[in-house]
This record gives sequence, C-alpha cells and structure tokens, in this order.
Amino acid sequence: GHFVKDLCVEELKKLNPDLLLLNELFDAVSIDSILFYLDLKGNMNIIHLLMPLLNKRFSYDQLKRFYISGFDRHYMDLIKCYDVPAYYGFTTDNNLHYEDLKYMVERNYYNKIPLQFVCFHWTCLDNMNIQYLHKHNIQVFTYISENVEKPLPVDFTKQFSLDGIVMNYLC
Repeated sequence: GHFVKDLCVEELKKLNPDLLLLNELFDAVSIDSILFYLDLKGNMNIIHLLMPLLNKRFSYDQLKRFYISGFDRHYMDLIKCYDVPAYYGFTTDNNLHYEDLKYMVERNYYNKIPLQFVCFHWTCLDNMNIQYLHKHNIQVFTYISENVEKPLPVDFTKQFSLDGIVMNYLC
C-alpha cells in the first residue's frame, strides 16, 4: 500500500483515476447551493494548506457554508491562526459524560474557537446529551461510516433531534 502523504497528485491519479481532488470538487459544485462538511484527518500540516486555500477561493459569506471538524482536537490550535468564518466542532465516537459536555459548553470554546457543533457516531447518540447541547445553541450531527451493516442506520437516527447526518457516500 501507499500513504497519500507520500505521493504526488500524478501518482494518486494513476492509482485512482476517479479520485476527485478538493479543487476539482470546488469547481464541480456551486458553493451557494450546498454546505460543506470537512472532516480533518492526518498530519497537522494539512491546516496550513487547507485554510489559505479556503480563504483564497471563497468569499467571507461563502466560508460560512463550511463545517470543519475532526477527531483530533489539536487541529483547532492551528486553525485559530486563520480568519476563516466557518463553523467549528469536533467528531467523536464516544458517548460523552455530562461533565465533559458541561466543561466544553460552559467555556463555550474549543481551543479559543467557539464550539458550534458536535458530530457523534450514530452508535453514541444520547437524547440527554443532544438536549443539553441544543439548550446551549450547539448543533448536533451524527455520522455513519460506509462499513455499517445493512440496512443503514438512518431510520435509527430518526428518534433523535439531530441537525444533520454526515455520510461519505450516497444512500
């Protein structure tokens, strides 16, 4: 196997001709008609590439259509250096304890950036946590990975008051 970070664009395209680069995606869709959810992964240096790209490519108002999150909360230490008015949150596959949520909400920051949403794995959804976050004007999403059992758990999520479902595939 190969690590993406070790390959140039030409090598990536050769290995996967259907690969869509971020710039190609931005060219293919109208930013004014959809919301973008960017789930950060990998090396922290991705921030130094992504944030200037977003600032260069999109207007201030268009940047408000981006939701930026990741499992690694250290990303936010770097993001706060950039003026990108996106929505910032974090992704977790943990059913967080009330005290953990309370700590984040009462301070209303995520490493000096306001916590605007939390994205839980669908198996970690909890009505009390969702109500608590909503009470404090924090959006709640759930994510469903593509390797779930069929049928998809979308019907399961209907029992929760969610602001959205994040999937990296079409149903």
